[in-house]
Amino acid sequence: MEDGLHALTDEPELCAALGEQLEALARASRRERTLLSDAEVFLLENVTTLEGLGARVALGQLADAAQSVEERLPSRMKAPAPSAGEAPTALEQESALPVGGWSSLSNSGSPESMVVSELIYMEEDDRPDLFDVRFVEGELLYYARDESVALRKSRTLAVVLDATLDAARLLDEGERHQRLLWALGSVTASVRKLSSWLSHEALSFELYFVRGKDAHPLQAEQGVVALLLREWQERGRLTLEEVASVPAAIARVSDRHGPRADVVVISTSDLPLVEGRYWRGAAVNVSAAPTLTFATRGGPTVFDAGTAAERWAGLTKGLLSALIG
Repeated sequence: MEDGLHALTDEPELCAALGEQLEALARASRRERTLLSDAEVFLLENVTTLEGLGARVALGQLADAAQSVEERLPSRMKAPAPSAGEAPTALEQESALPVGGWSSLSNSGSPESMVVSELIYMEEDDRPDLFDVRFVEGELLYYARDESVALRKSRTLAVVLDATLDAARLLDEGERHQRLLWALGSVTASVRKLSSWLSHEALSFELYFVRGKDAHPLQAEQGVVALLLREWQERGRLTLEEVASVPAAIARVSDRHGPRADVVVISTSDLPLVEGRYWRGAAVNVSAAPTLTFATRGGPTVFDAGTAAERWAGLTKGLLSALIG
């Protein structure tokens, strides 16, 4: 350290060259979409709590799978307007001036409520610039208000992860991750996207991990998912529980929430949806070409085109569009 400081002090040419290189690096970084991926950020935040290389690799792979699925989902998805009944105030009206004060940050709003620091991404001559890209992709930040939300609907999404997923630890040819990681990545991306799309609703998530007959086959994955979704747990919007069977999980959801809950069962077999007092029911079959089946529709929809990330992104989009519809 002392030698480097001495060199910079006594050699002005070296100091000037280093300054030019740092400025060039800063200019180039502004054109990058992200400097660190989600996987890298989570690893850095939790490196002290992860014991051993296996846990770090598992977290990194799951975060990468979730990011790959989430990047292929639309930035915004609006449900069709109901023909009758109560409805919350439109999200775009949360930023209407001059009511009240700012309550949070959002990815949607009017130009008057945009965070001023977003203007740093604008270039004078080079267009389209990073500001244009962030605007098109819905990544600009806006101040949001609470006063304009006249009604908050209560909704729960319950995801049941069957013990048969232990057989999905298969790596298909040419893919980066196992089938099980893609399924868990889809669940993680669903929590994030629904939280963004339905931020005006009282939305909660419940993840149920089905134990096996002898041991809990998904115990390690449950810990990694809990770490990845720790933010939603701390807010009180997500819980992780263990159950004895899929019917037991559905019965628990029906008793707690009744018709306010949607249920999604994920397994490696075609499990029939158990009847319950839930609102919507869907089943996901994890395979090389995953399938999505709804309780109120006919046959399953097969997603077999493209890479694993594209297949699971298509399945996730189809599932979420039905849930918010």
